[in-house]
Amino acid sequence: MSVPRTTFVYIARHGQTVWNTEQRIQGSANSPLTDEGTAQATALARFARGLQIEQILSSPLGRARHTARIVAQAIERPIEICPELAEICAGECEGMRLPDVKTHLADFWQSRKQDKWHHRWPEGESYTDAVHRLGPLIGRETIWRTDGSTLIVGHQSLNRVLVYLLTDCTEQQVLQSAQPAPVIMRISSNRRVGHTNLQTVPALDQPIRWSAGLFPND
Repeated sequence: MSVPRTTFVYIARHGQTVWNTEQRIQGSANSPLTDEGTAQATALARFARGLQIEQILSSPLGRARHTARIVAQAIERPIEICPELAEICAGECEGMRLPDVKTHLADFWQSRKQDKWHHRWPEGESYTDAVHRLGPLIGRETIWRTDGSTLIVGHQSLNRVLVYLLTDCTEQQVLQSAQPAPVIMRISSNRRVGHTNLQTVPALDQPIRWSAGLFPND
């Protein structure tokens, strides 16, 4: 399929949540946006006005839907809720604080670090599971439009899988990346990925600087 070079897939993460501030693992569970998270979603909405977005695809989880709704209202575009875009399920660890998981489930955590891509959360999913889950969505021709770009509002781990499927990045490259809420990724039809940080974006009438590659996980 021939896709105009001017169309992109933009990948955003939901705004900050209460559980984010408490270092709790969310996975398929949910937590409301904080005031800061709502402000981040509003900043994304302002940014999206200049991106020629024609469709918004959102995770079904509340934190992503809230973020997507703020953007949709600003740019007057519909939202399509896609179950495939839900965050990777962390099973029994959902709701636990990450420091507690590392302390009380130390054997599990060490095992996970050895092969993070294939290792499942207890009663949950792995990155590999998410690859299979996302396959049908990625295969849809409507991801790439001829009349404008697509914005996907998802989650950090799930978005890593999206980048893996839509670009030539390796498993390790995406696992070594991070996506704080202000970071937006842009994927072109030739499978190139770049990123920008809304905290450093100039005035809306100025060109946006896109850095090549993924945002590093410091």
